[in-house]
Order: sequence, then structure tokens, then C-alpha cells
Amino acid sequence: MRLNHLFELFGFRSKKKRKDISFGPGRSKRVLLHSSDAEKRLEHIIANSILVNAGQVHLLGLEEIKRELGEKWPALRERVLDTLDKIVARHIGVNDVFFSRSEEEHIIVFSNRSQKVARLISAKILQELTDRYLGSADMNKIFVKTAVGRVKGNLLFEKTSINDIFEEVLPAPVAGEVPENSKIKKRFFVKKNRPYEVVYKPIWDARNEVMSTYMVNVQHIDSSSGVRLAYDVLSDPTDVEAMIVLDKEVLAETIDMMNDLFLNNFRAIFSIPVCYETLFNWDRLKDFLSHLQIIPPDLYKYISFVLVDFPAGVPEVKMRPIVSNLLHYSGAVAMTSRKIPRTTIYYRNCGIKIISMAVPGRHVNPKRFWKNMIRFVDKCNLKKLHISLEEVNIVDDLLLAKESGVRFLSGDAIAPYSDTPGHMSRTTLKDLIAK
Repeated sequence: MRLNHLFELFGFRSKKKRKDISFGPGRSKRVLLHSSDAEKRLEHIIANSILVNAGQVHLLGLEEIKRELGEKWPALRERVLDTLDKIVARHIGVNDVFFSRSEEEHIIVFSNRSQKVARLISAKILQELTDRYLGSADMNKIFVKTAVGRVKGNLLFEKTSINDIFEEVLPAPVAGEVPENSKIKKRFFVKKNRPYEVVYKPIWDARNEVMSTYMVNVQHIDSSSGVRLAYDVLSDPTDVEAMIVLDKEVLAETIDMMNDLFLNNFRAIFSIPVCYETLFNWDRLKDFLSHLQIIPPDLYKYISFVLVDFPAGVPEVKMRPIVSNLLHYSGAVAMTSRKIPRTTIYYRNCGIKIISMAVPGRHVNPKRFWKNMIRFVDKCNLKKLHISLEEVNIVDDLLLAKESGVRFLSGDAIAPYSDTPGHMSRTTLKDLIAK
């Protein structure tokens, strides 16, 4: 039985403000339970399903947050619970279910996650909520409870602290290495408290001579390994699930930032990366699209999505639905290419408007590269496609790219990554050279 079908048994409507149950991310499919009896019946159905034995039912406890807030809790209660709704919406899938037992106990039923992954996601939700309202707290006192069985038809839970959940997924320490027990480490990221930062690199529109767009990325700076960007910030850059989580977190943070900027009359376009692993089949695409519901329609035209690390040879019939669905929430879709393509037909047929490449390293003959680039720019102009060129790090490449007719440029010769984006601004070639 699909989780959504459970609720056909209820058929309740309520005028109650509190949204006690939801299907997946977003707020368009929320159903309200108007009585504690309804909640008990729902819990009874779940308790007698196979979901319990699969470790897919988890309870989030807010007792410690309530205790720490003390007298502030009554005034902050609704805000805390609304924030919890938003955080959960970013992390659960379209077929997952979220409902409230009480103001302190909230249940997530995962439809297709392993117990370890479901518990880790639940811990991450609680940690994010705790950081928001307490700043810091003893993670040994905040618990995720996993349903492990039934007692007289009711759910029986086993509790695990957030600290223990994060420690559980860490690799075993190397012999001779002293483990850092005082630090909470996540499986997805290399240090405590999300060590990466979201950064923004300006993209220069060479045709109109304006700094109009910001490329969104994540960055981690380490004294031993230097600067790491994109999926290299992950403890395992090949971990598919971690890559998908990172895409969703970058999306959520970018939209939050855009909302703040636009309320203050800042205007700029933001280029948001999405990897192949996040979109390559219908279930994953549908899950990511559900997270796009957080984007206000007024922001659509200020967003472009960049398809990252898509392998060569993805059929048009598979690519077109990805692009067309993303275009519902954006002004354009770009795609990265490791080399200058031979033809533009594929991109045009798929609905891609921008082809993103990088200035190659020393292993490629620069004269040949720029000669081929001029030819490809001419092909793109005929099909109304644009080229975005990254790694434009020196003035010579800036001048060559400008002369070649490349539309969008980014790199050290334009501006480095920054932790804060700016407003659209007029910037001439002379301004860039004078830097």
C-alpha cells in the first residue's frame, strides 16, 4: 500500500491552523487531522504495517528544545513548529509522510530509505532546528526515536542521540589516531557544523558589459588540502546520496538568500548547479521538482539551472523532460561540457540555452582551442545558443574570449568567489583590465 493511500481511510477536513500531516516536501499536499483519535488511528495503521520492521518510522523529539527555551517556548512554539515543517519539507521525499503526535513529538514515515539513512536524515533535521533556535546544545540530550516493534498494537520506539547517530556513520579511526569524541561529524561533510560555505562567483555578460549573474557553488578551505569546491567538499565525493543532499541544501540556501535580497530591491540572476545523480531517473527528478515548490514565481526569471557532470550520450528522449520540467521554475537551463562540442543540434533539441565550458589547461594547444571556439560560437549564434566560459583567469584569455564572441565569462580575471553576491552592475572590459 502506498503511504498516500493510508489517508483515504480518514477523509477529514479541518479549519485548524496547525498542519499536522504532510506528504513529501512542499506545502501543496498537506492534509489535516482534526482529532487526536484520527492521529491514533493513523499511528495504529502504521504500527501494523511492514514499515516498522524496515526501520522506516522515526520520531523527532523536541523536548530538549522546549526545555532550553523555557519561558520563551509559548511565544516561539508556532514559529519553531513552522520552521520544523520547512526543514522536514526540504529533506523528505514525495512519498514520505510527516505528522505530529504532539507539540513535542513528530513522526516521519520514510517510504524507501534504509534504517541508517532514515535515521541520519532525521538527526540532520533535528540538528538544523536546534542550531536555529538554540545556537548550540548538547547533542547527547537530543534524540531520534526509531520504531522497532509493537506493544498491544502501539508503536515501540528505541531512542538514539544525534551525537551517537553521527558517530555511528563515521569510518573507524586509523591506528594511532586519537578520535575527536567532542566533535559531532556528519557522514556527508568533512567537519562539524557543515564545514562548507555557499559562495558566489560573478559571471560577466560580455555582450552587454554587465555583471548580471552569479554562479552558485560550495567551498571548503583547509590548511592541509587547500580549497575544495563543489562535490569535493564531501567526505566521499562519489557518494551519490550525499551529492543529492548537497544539491537540495544549496538550492534551499540560495532561494532563502534570493528572497532576502529581493526584499531589499537587489536584482541578479543566480546559476544553480544540479548533478546528474539528482535528476537521472523519474523518481529522483520528481523528488527534486518537489523541492522547487519553495521558489516564489516572481524569482523564476532570475534563476538558471546548470546540469553538471551529465555523461555523454544521454538520449534526447531522456534529457528533454528534465530540461522542460526545470524550465517551469527558471529562465534558462545550461549544461556543462568538458570540451567544445562538434554540433549544437543536441542542445537545441533538448531545450538547453547555454553550454558551459572551461578554458583548458596547458595540455591543450591554446591556438587550436580559440580557433575551434570561434567556429563553435558562430554555430551557436545561428541556433540562438550561448556559451558560458569558466576559468578565464588571465587578461589574455579574457581578451581572446571577448574577441571570440563568447557571451558569458567567469574566472579570476572577472572576480573570485565571494560569500556574498551583489547587485547587477555595469562593468566594462576596460574596468576588468584595470583591476
